[in-house]
Amino acid sequence: MQNDTLGPRSLQIRGSQALIVLAGVLSICLPSFANTDQVFHEIYKLPAGGQFQLDNINGSVQVEGWDRDEVEVHAVKSSQTDSHDLDQVKIEVESHPGEVDVHTRYPTGEGAEVAVEYHIRVPNRVLLGSIQTVNGSLLVRGVDGGGELRSVNGNVEVTESSGRFSAKTTNGDLRLELRHLIDGAPMNLETVNTYEGTHDIHALILGRAQTGIPAFGG
Repeated sequence: MQNDTLGPRSLQIRGSQALIVLAGVLSICLPSFANTDQVFHEIYKLPAGGQFQLDNINGSVQVEGWDRDEVEVHAVKSSQTDSHDLDQVKIEVESHPGEVDVHTRYPTGEGAEVAVEYHIRVPNRVLLGSIQTVNGSLLVRGVDGGGELRSVNGNVEVTESSGRFSAKTTNGDLRLELRHLIDGAPMNLETVNTYEGTHDIHALILGRAQTGIPAFGG
């Protein structure tokens, strides 16, 4: 009777141990496909009226004005395949008197499947020398001064801002609502595949700035 009682218990313990060992083997052999992130966060001095530039490849960019003479760079690198790819994509910042430039460096000849999402804060009065990405949208809010904005696959949007902006996208919409247009050269607005034609968008921008009447529905 004693052997019959211990026998099933002994087998049950061995079975649990086998399951634990098997789970350990699977965790070692199978790659992890969980989404992995790395956060980059730095602040750089930039006086009002200075210049800010940023180039990205895969990921959206958001630039907002604030009442500080500083640039806050907050970026999130993410990968859904290999977490080691995150270390191959570098964020390089060049800070000079009156100018801050942010560059996203991908490895040459290697397919690092990494997206970098930027959320930038700049002085309210700033010149956006060049803000560009390939796969992702661009949003500029609360900036006075203008700039050049470019995306290939993504929307380009400017709101609550003043100045003269050049905006271009290949696959996406252009949406610019400006509080005030500064006198200067004509703005260059260009899109290929969009819901609105370039001529119509240009007219809507001028109507908003000159009359104060919102021209965009939504």
